[in-house]
Amino acid sequence: MKQEQRLIKKYLAGNCTEEEQKAAMKILSQPGSSSLLDEVADEVWNELSDDEKPAIDSEGLYHGIEKELGLTASRSKTSNIKPWLYAACISLLVICTFYFVQKQSVNTPPVPELVVKSMPAGQKSTIILSDGSKIILNSGSKISYPKTFTDTSRIITLEGEAFFDVVKDKTRPFSVVANGVVTTALGTSFNINARGPVCRIALASGKVIINNENDNRKDKNEQYILAPGEALEVNTSAKTTRKFTFDQQSELLWKEGVLYFKNTPLEEIAKRLELWYDVEFQFKSKTGLQKKYTGRFENASLEHVLDNMSYALGFEYFIQGKKVTIINQP
Repeated sequence: MKQEQRLIKKYLAGNCTEEEQKAAMKILSQPGSSSLLDEVADEVWNELSDDEKPAIDSEGLYHGIEKELGLTASRSKTSNIKPWLYAACISLLVICTFYFVQKQSVNTPPVPELVVKSMPAGQKSTIILSDGSKIILNSGSKISYPKTFTDTSRIITLEGEAFFDVVKDKTRPFSVVANGVVTTALGTSFNINARGPVCRIALASGKVIINNENDNRKDKNEQYILAPGEALEVNTSAKTTRKFTFDQQSELLWKEGVLYFKNTPLEEIAKRLELWYDVEFQFKSKTGLQKKYTGRFENASLEHVLDNMSYALGFEYFIQGKKVTIINQP
């Protein structure tokens, strides 16, 4: 009986396959089907709360059901069928579905369309968001953001490096999540470099609040506030945090197409050049990797950069396709 009840409920809700519909109609055409409908209607009715139980035009709905099910008019007036229960069964199933959909739409906000943009090595991109904020995405980086922001927040996810120029909106804070570090601002400009375990936030203008969600100690819930010219470096691997002032000219030159190195080890320079020019470095020996170099290059070719560096640091190089081989001299 329980299986038949489930089938009838499914049929009345309009969720049956063609075979299930035929089986349901066969059950409903048999003598004694009225008691089954009674049970189904009672079950549906009991599942509803008082607020969801509607007023029903049972007689009108019953005649409609009679027509739908093909019941003949010769049925005895003294029949023990309860017309209002049939009507209630149909009506309540429809209304249950309506209430469910309505509640889902109220309790579950619509999921906004997500935009994902990735920049391969050797390329950069400028992105304008729906609120007018601007993002300059560096090589080898990726961001995701809603196509249209909600009325209460603006949230971006970053992998790699990007510069953010945020339009001020007091009702919608602008947050960037990178390596578990959340940087929040109303209207400001800042740079985030989140490559590997280190996340570095450098503030150019305005003010930001930074929360490190990687720090899960119960007694630790510290926020960091930066002023222009200040930076915060969070090492999620070593679990260290360092706040300091930075040189805005050198820190933010990348977005202007300028390569800038200041006492930078050759090994670190090679990693940056790999992203900048979409090449791969290979060192014939490990000696000389910690040699440091200072230089500035604006829209320069890879050969020009390596020519200057090789003379200063004493190495030779060969370029074959996208592979650069460095031979350090004693």
